[in-house]
Amino acid sequence: NVPTSLPPSCSVTAPVTGGTVGPATPGGTMRLCGGINIAKGTLTLQRGTYYVDSIFTSVSSGAILDATAGVTLILSSGVEIKPGNGTTLNIEAPATGPFAGIAMMSRATSPTKHLVDANNLNFNIMGALYFPNQDLDLKNNFDTTKCAQLVARTIAIKNNANMFHDCPGTGIRSPGNSSIALME
Repeated sequence: NVPTSLPPSCSVTAPVTGGTVGPATPGGTMRLCGGINIAKGTLTLQRGTYYVDSIFTSVSSGAILDATAGVTLILSSGVEIKPGNGTTLNIEAPATGPFAGIAMMSRATSPTKHLVDANNLNFNIMGALYFPNQDLDLKNNFDTTKCAQLVARTIAIKNNANMFHDCPGTGIRSPGNSSIALME
């Protein structure tokens, strides 16, 4: 029940590759029509909501996305997360506002597969990964040292996984009376 309509125009048309990026107003909105492609080093996103229209990837091992100031990433339909091996995603969702507790979500309404495909991905997430129509595929050493909530059509975690789920004061919503099922 959160708003996901796209901003009317692109804030950035080429892929965002590094440095510091942020909305004109702190906590505002940016539409990244060229997507995110971390070339090398660190890309820092300032507080706000980012609509990612095309790619979400990194091309070098050890690339870092630093989005720890209260950030929500909203992926357009068809956008997959394809970081290079050893990439670190540091994302902390806002604790208040319309996207409270949501670190990353998808606008896709039809099922897609393999949303995340990376080895040794360091997911330092404080917030929910909300992909109700996608298959979330995490493999080889999925590790999040913060509070994360995974919501997806299916979730496949292969090999080692480490998650924390005690989330007071983060804005993450409780699953309530929803049923949770682990399948093999």
